[in-house]
Amino acid sequence: MKKTRLCTAWKKTTAKLEVALAAERRAYKQAKRQAIQLRRDFLTVQTTDAKKKKWKSQKAHDRFLWLRRMKQQEEARCRRRAQQKGSTGGLRAIQFEEQLPDGTPHLRTITDRALVEEGCMQENAARYDQTCAPYTTPPMVEPLYTAFTGTQAEANSMALLEDRYSLPSLLDPATTAFLSHCGFHKDHLPVHLEVTTSDQVHFWSQNPEDKGSEPHGLHNGHFKAAVQSPVIAYCDAHFRNIPLATGFVPSNWQNLVNFAIEKKAGNFRLSTMHTIQLMNSEAQANNQKAGRAAMQYAKEHSLIPDGQCSSRKRHQAIDLALSKRLVWDLLILQQRAAGWISNDAKSCFDRIVHWVAIISMLRFGLTWRVLSSMFHMLSSATHRVRTGFGDSERTFKLPSVIPFQGCGQGNGAGPPIWISVSSVLITMIEAMGYGFECLSALESQLVTAQCFCFVDDTDVIEAGNTVHHSGEAICALVQDAATLWAGGIRATGGAINPEKSFWWLIDFKWDSGTFKWKFRGNQAVAPNFELQIQGLSGATESLRRLEPDDSERTLGVMLSPLENLEAHMAQMVAKAKDWAEQLRPNLLHKYDVLPLIRSTIMKKLEYPMALTTLDAQQWTVIMSPVLQVCLPKAGVCRNFPRDVVFAPLSYQGLGLPHPFGCQVFKHLEMLLRHMANRTKTGDYMEANIQAHQLETGTSFGLLQQVYTNTAILASDTWLKRVWHELEGLDIYVAYDSPALSLRCTDDSLLMDLFINLEVEQEELLWLNWCQMFLQVCTVSDIVTADGRFIRRSAWNGLRDECCRSPYQWPRTVRPTRQHWDLWQTTLSRALFASNGPHHPLQQPLGPWTDRLEDWNWLLSPTTGLFHRHGATWKHFSSAGSPTTSRRYAPAPSPPSCPWWTAPLPSDTLCATVRSITGYDRVLLTGTGRASEPSASSSPSILHTWQTAAELCTDYYGWVPDEIEVHGDEATLADALLDGRLRVISDGSFKNELGTAAVQLLVKHEGCHQIIIRCQTPGLPQDQSP
Repeated sequence: MKKTRLCTAWKKTTAKLEVALAAERRAYKQAKRQAIQLRRDFLTVQTTDAKKKKWKSQKAHDRFLWLRRMKQQEEARCRRRAQQKGSTGGLRAIQFEEQLPDGTPHLRTITDRALVEEGCMQENAARYDQTCAPYTTPPMVEPLYTAFTGTQAEANSMALLEDRYSLPSLLDPATTAFLSHCGFHKDHLPVHLEVTTSDQVHFWSQNPEDKGSEPHGLHNGHFKAAVQSPVIAYCDAHFRNIPLATGFVPSNWQNLVNFAIEKKAGNFRLSTMHTIQLMNSEAQANNQKAGRAAMQYAKEHSLIPDGQCSSRKRHQAIDLALSKRLVWDLLILQQRAAGWISNDAKSCFDRIVHWVAIISMLRFGLTWRVLSSMFHMLSSATHRVRTGFGDSERTFKLPSVIPFQGCGQGNGAGPPIWISVSSVLITMIEAMGYGFECLSALESQLVTAQCFCFVDDTDVIEAGNTVHHSGEAICALVQDAATLWAGGIRATGGAINPEKSFWWLIDFKWDSGTFKWKFRGNQAVAPNFELQIQGLSGATESLRRLEPDDSERTLGVMLSPLENLEAHMAQMVAKAKDWAEQLRPNLLHKYDVLPLIRSTIMKKLEYPMALTTLDAQQWTVIMSPVLQVCLPKAGVCRNFPRDVVFAPLSYQGLGLPHPFGCQVFKHLEMLLRHMANRTKTGDYMEANIQAHQLETGTSFGLLQQVYTNTAILASDTWLKRVWHELEGLDIYVAYDSPALSLRCTDDSLLMDLFINLEVEQEELLWLNWCQMFLQVCTVSDIVTADGRFIRRSAWNGLRDECCRSPYQWPRTVRPTRQHWDLWQTTLSRALFASNGPHHPLQQPLGPWTDRLEDWNWLLSPTTGLFHRHGATWKHFSSAGSPTTSRRYAPAPSPPSCPWWTAPLPSDTLCATVRSITGYDRVLLTGTGRASEPSASSSPSILHTWQTAAELCTDYYGWVPDEIEVHGDEATLADALLDGRLRVISDGSFKNELGTAAVQLLVKHEGCHQIIIRCQTPGLPQDQSP
């Protein structure tokens, strides 16, 4: 009856039953061929039905989530099957190099279980003993090792952290510097760790059951089931608290299982594999809790430098890559020399010395007993290896009294341990004065970058202090920074791998042919200089030096100081071809092909899109290998029109996203997310925008300018390329960034005047060159203090010091006589009323709006002329009649006090002067009155709002973007106190963007109101479901 699905089969004859059975078998075979589609259709129908009912009850909602997850898992299983991806079953072979009798290298493969396990044990033992053998690192040498691991370890560690420990004089400078910066912060209070029953229930409820663990203890599934019982959960929580409170390590925790995984598929050489450690489930739970507590403590007390981005919430590798690109662009915009060292720390997790890690984690708020339990478990553990043959029966431990070091990959506290150690390294580099520092061009906000660190990939920067330092002048400083960083890495037990490290020496030269700054090649700047760094053995080795346009793959992206689009293109084409060749021989269902493209190769191509600026045609070339292979598998002609292939389903297209469109969305996301959330990347972006604003000299921000008008004035940076891309699509992005200020009424920007004259593009570039050399941007910057004439210095192309420029100007060279002739001709066309010798303006400027503090020369009609020297003034008296002479000479003063010591007279005016050749005298060319400070008044709501915004830091504090106040503020305040104020708010989340608006109004008096609009900060995944 079951096979024929006939409830009355016992009434049928044998012949009829055989016919029915044969029919059912045919139906079964036919359905089996369509099993995947039938399963897919079933899940689709069930999910659609559950979606309609999901809000009726919690049970219906849970059923919908369960069905949706099942459908996603089924689709992912089909795609993995199509790509021939699945469980490998573990390591069943290893490879090592040997030499044949004739001396040629040969790669030998071993598949015997005993030999595979023996090879893994030898490799792991050597890996965890790298800090001692074959080369000893500073923290493993006496007297440090005994002092911080012996009976006085806790006392010495606390003394070091409290700056009471006297370091041995024989230590190398880098180790001394590292340990000197391992101090508590000012308000240090340790974190009390305790596992409550609710913690136990929450942790194991969220933890997956099939997650691996060391088999000598209970499996994750036991604890996951145990939280269903309040009594058992209470007991388990107390058992976990014992090691945290006492430092005790249970015996079943002292077992570790090591298994190796390939970094690259098919490469079975043990030296190139990752070794993952499986720990006891409870020990891993405690490690994760300690790591989270340490990271939270470090975040609250700002102990993690900005350059450390790995294993931190809201910090992504691609954001760090973009930060590197933006800092390079800042160097380009300022024409500043710098040394950029990209280095790789070998086996960083496996080489951390335990006592160094303990000290670093004590800085992050953990207690000695918590750390004692964690690291005693690692140092006393018995190791086994796991391969495709199963777990080894043999074990291994270091035979010496010095235990294995390293925190172990797979340790729940491993990433926080590395962050705590590397934070001390970055703090050390910053405190020793190395790195890149500059002021933003318009607001003079400090912008810094010392290191960019993501796990073991680190970039160390050393730039010139000013824009006038050359590459040759900073070579010694770059070498000192590299030596200190390499020594600091060794002070933790690690070492730099020179084979995976390289560096650039960045400097610029003026190209008189293109009138642009260009990178200097290696043969043009310090060609004989070699950067030396301590390698794996401790001996110094030379690092590879790359040309400015030589790209290397870091953080998954091809990067170089000089943008190399060909390298990006080659990387993308290689990814597409490799994926297509892997998929070509596989059998796919037609309905799996397009989802497979969207979920696999498109994700690979999307990752670096934040930095790439390829055009639509180049992306079409990149996608060609993928479409040539996949379209026939989907039942579509391989030459199907690409407009239809990339069209959305709603327009009868295939629904594949065009990678160029994805790239544009990535750029917009970076522009909006980082600036709105005030991240460190956003700071670099803001500094770039301000530098471009000063460079172009117009009244609009870079992204609001017309590309064809001012692109010739802008340096080639990531922002400029994104600007070009967005303008081609009629997309405009506006920021509330500072603008170039006008200093008086009737003032205007020089570049706006030149553009309105419709000068040729090349001439506009020359005029901009002259303006940048003079360090002026407005008409008021080049006129006399009375606003009537052009200063002779500005006319002749000479800098003067009449005014103090509020801007940070890049390096420039002096234009030629031909360009100054153009400068004078264009100024005459734009400003002059006549061609008289004094260059009178057609429209004199009005009263000054800036302050006396912005002027270097001041005139008191009753006392004389004053010249600013830093914070002091030098007095000049009239060289003729006090009422008619405009010549002034230094006033007599005693040699012991040549400066003016009394307060400045109250009748001082701003002034401009001209030096008299051959004499220690100046000629007064004009005077004017600066604006008076405004009288203080009670701050308004808008003023208080702005003050609160300025107090917000990168990670703490936030205020909405826009506020409008209508009506009387006092009425609103009274309504708040009387309970008559009404607040209406709403928010939305769409297209991965959250917005909100609030309206505050007085009941029955709608004319008094406050309207607030904002974009909510954070990432899309932060949005609550």
